[in-house]
Amino acid sequence: MFFPLRVNSALAMLGIDPRVVRAEYRQGAQAIGKANGNSPQEVALFIASQLPLAYQFGLQPITAKDWIRKRKINPRDPEIRDALIRLGWGVLADF
Repeated sequence: MFFPLRVNSALAMLGIDPRVVRAEYRQGAQAIGKANGNSPQEVALFIASQLPLAYQFGLQPITAKDWIRKRKINPRDPEIRDALIRLGWGVLADF
């Protein structure tokens, strides 16, 4: 029940207004992420990596770095690693 709210909060922490992501896509990603055991932060990072570049330019990697430190995202997970690389934050994949 709270998982979608936590994903939306994580998107906002990354600097993305959750409303720019189509509701159907966001809900689908949330359902798949929850079923796969991903954290809300991992789902938000994946969603962010799928957005057009115009939405990615203002994003700061400091949030993802903080999530790695707090073990909210696993940079060794292949999907998360790919998401970090797509966002141009590949250096965090080895953090």
